[in-house]
Amino acid sequence: MNKQEMLVKYGKKFAAPPKIGGVLEGVHYTTDGTAYVTNRHVALIIRDIHHLEEPITLHPKTEEPIQGAYPDVSQLIPTTFSQEITISAGIKNVLVRVAAADGVATSINKKNPLAEIEANNGIASLKVNSPKHVIQFSTVLGSTEESFQIGVNTEHLSLAFSVFADMKAEQVYVKFGGGRGPIVITNDEDIEVLLLPSPLNEQRDCSE
Repeated sequence: MNKQEMLVKYGKKFAAPPKIGGVLEGVHYTTDGTAYVTNRHVALIIRDIHHLEEPITLHPKTEEPIQGAYPDVSQLIPTTFSQEITISAGIKNVLVRVAAADGVATSINKKNPLAEIEANNGIASLKVNSPKHVIQFSTVLGSTEESFQIGVNTEHLSLAFSVFADMKAEQVYVKFGGGRGPIVITNDEDIEVLLLPSPLNEQRDCSE
């Protein structure tokens, strides 16, 4: 898929639903050639995709202009990272694993499916654990030099990896800036996905 095809397919998936309304239903085009689309929980950023001279927000399906001030998503992108996971074992294979984790997490909590990314001994794993439901699921995401734990919404993570699977990306990086800042998933080229981390205690509370 080229960038335009990616935006057509994923613009409506990253945009806010009609019940929220407003500019977040649209795709925002900035004068530097970048397209942004976000529902405040997850964001898709595609660079060098257009040549518009004025900023504009368009509906992803009708392409009708949407009036209003679009949030400055560029200000949310971390510039430094404290942890990084390298995914090089085939993004489609990893997507299948994440989709499986999402299925388990959704069976526990449909409204807020959560999992934990845990990195130890050079390996980063995605884990779903529910003692209440006697459910445990763990799968390898990739490699990392750090040790850390972070909560994540599995539906959002699966959507993000779907983008790079459709790109047929050879290598994908999951980067963490620390704290409550967004997780950045990228192939270090022109496409990035941002998603907010979930508190680890929230992931654990949902299983109790």
